[in-house]
Amino acid sequence: MMSKILTHMFWVEESISQTKIDCTIKENATVSWFQQFCLIAMSEVLLPDRHIGGKDVVVEVDKASFSRSEGNRGATRQKEWIVGGYCQADSTGVRLMFLERVANLDTQTLHAVLR
Repeated sequence: MMSKILTHMFWVEESISQTKIDCTIKENATVSWFQQFCLIAMSEVLLPDRHIGGKDVVVEVDKASFSRSEGNRGATRQKEWIVGGYCQADSTGVRLMFLERVANLDTQTLHAVLR
């Protein structure tokens, strides 16, 4: 039963601190559960060769960059780019989406991702 409650808290985007209080579990356990849920969600979205869209279907596409600093020195590592997109829900209520990590955002790379 606890896993169902934690799953609900994750998907309604409840904070870790509030989930810890509501479920009366330690914060590190809450973080561990939420990390597992993120991995499950990402494994579903990052399926290779996932194609979405089609005739008369609008796919919204966006990009984001991620980087980390090296310790406390302020130097940043190379940025990683993620390109993603999703379709509005179909008649069954399912919303399909994709995410793909790319090295850069040049035209050739984006065309390969969006085909």
